[in-house]
Amino acid sequence: MMSNPIFRLLCVSFLAWMAIFYSSIMSAVAIWIRSETFTHCFIILPICIYILRLKWPQLRVAKIQPNFWVLVLILGVLVIWLLGNLAEFLVIEQAAAFLMLPMMIWLLLGNQVAKLMIFPLAFWMFSVPVGEALVPQLQDLTADITVWLLQLTGIPVYRDGLYLTIPTGLFEVAEACSGIRYLIASATMGALFAYLNYQSYKKRIIFIIFSLVLPLIANGIRAYGIVMIAYMSDMKYATGVD
Repeated sequence: MMSNPIFRLLCVSFLAWMAIFYSSIMSAVAIWIRSETFTHCFIILPICIYILRLKWPQLRVAKIQPNFWVLVLILGVLVIWLLGNLAEFLVIEQAAAFLMLPMMIWLLLGNQVAKLMIFPLAFWMFSVPVGEALVPQLQDLTADITVWLLQLTGIPVYRDGLYLTIPTGLFEVAEACSGIRYLIASATMGALFAYLNYQSYKKRIIFIIFSLVLPLIANGIRAYGIVMIAYMSDMKYATGVD
């Protein structure tokens, strides 16, 4: 493998990308380390390498034909990266920086190789620590599901924003209850599972949608379960550390 020109160009692309965007990459890695929401990002590169290994019999005989038209896209991504960097808008800066690696590979190896690598190149973008902006909306959704299920089971509930009051106590749908970790992890693993187990694009899309919807519903049920346990135990359980 190491003597194959595709392998060498992949290594060159990765090392060049690391050198050019080092500060943006390290800022993302710092978030991976600091936030439990994004610890899954550490396994994205190994997964991409694993998928490339599966594709290697096809890749090793693919024709390398650099696509210089990609330079137009690269220029646009560089402008976005620069604007994000100047504005200190970290999400934009990191997303543009991580997008540059697939772009560089596409530029150097061409359309045929990039087509064979389309999933790992797309999956690579799960390395970007993005999604926490959805937390307020997810908190509202969790509160909506919890209130609906409480009313469905005959438990009187009063909602004031993210605070839910039942006869035995008061609950807050905090950020930790938003389900963002479930959603991001499920989306990541759902995309991988769909790629590895289905050949039809339709089935893959359906499964990915399922992997997005399921954690949202499951998190709402989880929150409802906590409230119900507290209610039925007269606030003895499912409070505080529970």
